[in-house]
Amino acid sequence: TLGDYENSIYARQHGYIRILDGASLLKIANKYNLIIKVEAKPGDYVTENSVLLTIYSSAPITDEVKQICIEAYI
Repeated sequence: TLGDYENSIYARQHGYIRILDGASLLKIANKYNLIIKVEAKPGDYVTENSVLLTIYSSAPITDEVKQICIEAYI
């Protein structure tokens, strides 16, 4: 498996994804030993509660880590 825990990160509003800071996602993945699957990429249209990212980890992730991941969508 990809990890013991699977977390989805959801969009908070609708609209087109304009910019995704992949470098910051890579840094957080390395720092917290995560596998991050990008579900919504620039150019995609998302609605509220669309899945932006799926995060796989060996331990539960904190709300702080989830927030940092959301902030990668500029």
